[in-house]
Amino acid sequence: MSDLASSPSAPDQGGAHEADGEGGVGGRVARGAAWIAGGYFGLRVIGLANTLIVARILAPDDFGVVAIGVTLMQLLQNFSDIGVAQAVVRYDKAGRREYDTLFSLSVLRGLLIAAILIASGAVAPAFFDDARMAPIFAVMAATAFVLGLENPRFHEFQRAIDFRREMLVMTAEKIVMAAISISIAVVYQSYWAIILSILIGAVVKTALTYALRPYAPRLGFAAFRDLIGFTGWLTGLGIVVAVNNKVSPLILGRLLGPSLTGVYSIGATIAYLPGSDIAEPVARALYPGLSSLKEAPEKMKAALLQGVEALSAIALPASVGCAFVATDLVAVLLGGQWDDAVFVVQVYAPTVGLTAVFHLVTEYAVARGATRLACVRELIYACLRFPIFIWATIAYGFQGAVWSLAISGVLHAAMNAWLYAQLTRESPSALLVRLFRPTVGVAAITVYFLMVRPNLPEIESASAPVRLLTDMLAGVIFYAAAVFAAWRASGAPEGVEAALVRAGLRMRSARLT
Repeated sequence: MSDLASSPSAPDQGGAHEADGEGGVGGRVARGAAWIAGGYFGLRVIGLANTLIVARILAPDDFGVVAIGVTLMQLLQNFSDIGVAQAVVRYDKAGRREYDTLFSLSVLRGLLIAAILIASGAVAPAFFDDARMAPIFAVMAATAFVLGLENPRFHEFQRAIDFRREMLVMTAEKIVMAAISISIAVVYQSYWAIILSILIGAVVKTALTYALRPYAPRLGFAAFRDLIGFTGWLTGLGIVVAVNNKVSPLILGRLLGPSLTGVYSIGATIAYLPGSDIAEPVARALYPGLSSLKEAPEKMKAALLQGVEALSAIALPASVGCAFVATDLVAVLLGGQWDDAVFVVQVYAPTVGLTAVFHLVTEYAVARGATRLACVRELIYACLRFPIFIWATIAYGFQGAVWSLAISGVLHAAMNAWLYAQLTRESPSALLVRLFRPTVGVAAITVYFLMVRPNLPEIESASAPVRLLTDMLAGVIFYAAAVFAAWRASGAPEGVEAALVRAGLRMRSARLT
């Protein structure tokens, strides 16, 4: 096959980025963010519906035992993450030798993870005292191998800030997974509903990366020396991020058992919805835009600050509001068998919102090529976090574990602020200023739930769905009023509020004409 540079079907890249100029990059980032935000919303609806339906059929113990197997696979994947997507995005002149090298490394990674999972499956039943671990680990091994065969050339679309095909792949994967898991859960009421859906979803995802970007990869390592400097530190960063994000369920599974691990897994899933699941699409859209500005550091920093401001306007109020309505939210979505998950949402959701906002600093560091500094930061965080988590879990059980994770999240946000200061040589206050108006809005939400809501007994006497909808609407009104008041008091500066006002005026003008 011809080199990428001569491929007539390759998306715009390289010189196209330069021709577009700053406005073109900004426009592509905005369109990419819109595609990802809209796509992720649809995906979360599908995924959440799938989780809720299956959660009403299966027991917490089933979710816990699957969470252990899935977590180990994800942990190993993160441990060996060579940054294929980031490398393709950053090296805009990549051709066959680079793609074949990335593919070969990915295949080796998949084989290694599969071998470790199969070996772990031999001892996991005794370690976790659960015979179901062996088949779960075997299926996860097959999944890891299939994911290792993904087409590296597919990430060209992300480099061009074109996320439509990525959304198509992810949507197809989610629909297939939902159909399989719900069908098996209804018929057999078994944990196999979850693990088989993960394997088949991986097959669909990998196949579509080749269908949408045809490529016949070959095994080879011709570009290994060129890529290892970038991918090496990304692998290190992936390892410590994996430790920080994925090890907790394994520790809980060992210390507290599958049932409470399942409760934590479902509670964390809900807690992540308004914060991290908003941050991820924004970060994915922002990274290619930041990379395209790597030769203009001031513009790159300005783009980061705008991203932090926009994300905080959504993630902070959504996460805090989620904590306040946790009781009704869990009751409506999951039913009574998951009542223990309410505590996880109440404690963990606000922290998730805060860490999600500052997570953009990591994307900024990678785009600047400062992966070593980001890796060191993450390693320090792991050394501080896990001794506290293990001690809190042993000393105070499930509640101690959840509280330690929440407190660690605040620490992680502070360390990201430190990383920003190291990268820009300016005070972290530049980040914190961007959070001022959203924080005012969050304070207004708090006033509603702690002072206004207790004096409205007619809401308390309503059904859980009615209470949930009423509280959500009231929270939005209180937040919006407080934020716009703070914006006007600050002199109506440029930002999210100004963009919303202009959009409203355009819509009004269009209706009048």
